[in-house]
This record gives sequence, C-alpha cells and structure tokens, in this order.
Amino acid sequence: MKTKPLRLAIVATACLWLSHSEQATAGAILRLYYDGVPGGSVSDLREASIFPDSPTFHEVLTDLLEGVENAGDVYGTWIRGYLEAPQTGDYIFWIASDDDGELWLSTDHTAGNLQKIAENIGAVGERAFDAKPMQRSASIPLVRGQKYYLEVFHKEAAGAAHIAVGWELPDGTAQRPLPGDHLLLFPIDAAWQPRQTAPVVVTDHAGLPVPLLTDAFAEEGQDVVFRVTVEATQPATFQWLRNGEDIEDAILSFLRLESVSETDDGAAYSVRVSNSMGTMTSDPATLHVQPDLVPPTLVSAITRGNPNGLDVRFSEPVDETTASDPANYQIDSGVNVTGAELINDETVRLTTSTIAEGSVYTLTVNNVSDRAAAGNVIAADSQLAFLQVQG
Repeated sequence: MKTKPLRLAIVATACLWLSHSEQATAGAILRLYYDGVPGGSVSDLREASIFPDSPTFHEVLTDLLEGVENAGDVYGTWIRGYLEAPQTGDYIFWIASDDDGELWLSTDHTAGNLQKIAENIGAVGERAFDAKPMQRSASIPLVRGQKYYLEVFHKEAAGAAHIAVGWELPDGTAQRPLPGDHLLLFPIDAAWQPRQTAPVVVTDHAGLPVPLLTDAFAEEGQDVVFRVTVEATQPATFQWLRNGEDIEDAILSFLRLESVSETDDGAAYSVRVSNSMGTMTSDPATLHVQPDLVPPTLVSAITRGNPNGLDVRFSEPVDETTASDPANYQIDSGVNVTGAELINDETVRLTTSTIAEGSVYTLTVNNVSDRAAAGNVIAADSQLAFLQVQG
C-alpha cells in the first residue's frame, strides 16, 4: 500500500523580508492516486474499476509539474487541470516517468480536444527527459494568457517511481520540470466530477491548502511575484490591478514585478477574474518595500585571456552612468583604462592598454553607485587583485 505524501502549499511569509530575488510563488493542480492497480502501463490504470471516480487519495501539486516518490508500488496517478501559456509562440513538451507515463494537451480549454502529445513506455531515470524520442512532443503553438486543458497519466508497477513534465518556451527557455506558476485548478465537486462555477478565490482544493494572495515584503531592487488561486470554469480572463487601476498587459494568473522601488511601497495589488458566469475581484495584497542602503562591492575581475580588457563584476546592478566612466577605474603597473561598458546589470567590460601575461595587477574602483533611490556608492578605493592568464 502506498503511503500518502505530505505536501505544504505555502506561498509567502508575511512577517519576513525576502532574502532571495523574488517572492516564492506557485500554482495548483490536482493529482489523484489509485492504489492496488497491477501492471506498469497507463492502459492498466484506465481499465481499473476504481478509475476515475474512486481515487484512494489525492494531493495538490504547487511548485512543479512533478511527482517524486519511491514509497510504494502497484498504483497509478492522474493529473488534470489547466496550463496557462506565458508567451505566444511554439512550445515543446517532455515527459519522464517510472514506469509508464502519458502527456495529453488540448488545443483549447476543453477536454474534447485533448491530444496525446508525448509518452514514455518503460522506466527512465528521474528527470531523464531525453532518454527516448517519444518523450518529446512536436512543436505546439500556444497563445499568451490562454488556458489549455491538460492531463498527465502515470503508472507504477514496482521499484522506483516518478513522473515529471517539462517544456521549452518560445524564447528558448527550457524549464524541466515545468514550474507550478503556470498551473490552474480544474473545478470539481465532492464526487470528483467536473462542475461549472463563476470565478472564486479559494484557500483549499479538495480539502488541501493552495497558494494564497498575501502581502509581499521585499528589498528595493528585488523581483516580487503575486499569485492567487482561483477556481473558474474556462475560458476565464485575468486582469491585475494596482491601487484599483488596470496594469497594462498584466493578464496572467500571476503578476511578476521586476526590480521594485521605494515608490512601490504601500501599493495594493488585486486581480479581476471573469468568465461567462460572472466576475470577481480579489481582496488586495500590499507590497512593502524596504530601502536598499547597502553599497555595491567588487566580486571579481577577470581578463579571460584578453590582453586589452578586463571584466569587472559587482555584487548588484550598478548605475550605468557611473559604471561606464573610465575615470572610475585604475590599474597599477602603468596599465591605462581607456573605456568602460556595462555589458549586463552587474558587469562592466574595461578596455585597457596591454595587460602582461603572468603578472598580478590591482584594480581600484571609485564613485560607482547602485540603482537604489539612495544611490549607494562603492567604498572609496575598493580593490581586487587579478592575474593575466593565457586565453
């Protein structure tokens, strides 16, 4: 008998300042378990007398479209819900499982247009998405903000057990497994049957906790994500609001704010969700932004074998004007700095006179500030030693 997994669906902690680049976030999708079903193929699960209406137990997946457990044998699982496309364009999907697994995706929000897009027959390793050609889908066009009905089947006979789904976004970003941000609940009743509903914010699904919309606490310059869990008959549209006003193009089920500033402190964020049965607006959540009063520091200085250049990395995003001023950089032993270019938020590429191979040099930096409202300036005469090596 398989033991029931324990999972928590906690999205944000309202009493702590964030220590990472963004607030924790998650979506929600239901996974039903069917114990005592022999065989290792998905057809064994579909033909079982307890499928689909009599699951043994269930869980809500929040962080990833993945189930990992090695605590039992002779069972199957069924995941169903909605997938929200964050970009418009062509996607590629993968599935990995032990034992068999199938990935089905509709061309829209309805179950009637489901198509099997990838499958795995015979066990592969955990997250081994490239073991067999059939694990990968063809290119599939999706539209940003639209919801697509999704089903994932998994069958376990004996030994190790796992199931995971991944995708590649139109911009080339690979996410394997697929993040929970993009998952939405499929409304059901107490008998596990589909039900029609106007949009409603929920705190649990089938008796299990789900991500909540809560106040967010962040430092200036960090990214923040707001998320709300809604049950709604699809198609449903989302529109996020700031202080009661629509935010342009904020139409996904979660809201990502990049590099929040002091001017965002105290702003109230809510979401309006609509379908053919009604419209609701969530209670607002407040963003609290703590000022950044910490100056940047030097992290590294690397020539990468370039005799006339040096890449200087700072501890945080720096101001382009001060970071691109060659006069703010000095190198000893007669090396002149003739140019400075900000090549990403935290890295400056210096153009220099010849840096001799095998010699150790000292870089000195002054007057470079970060992007905070306070304009924190690097400590005077900050230094790093570096060695020129052959490229």
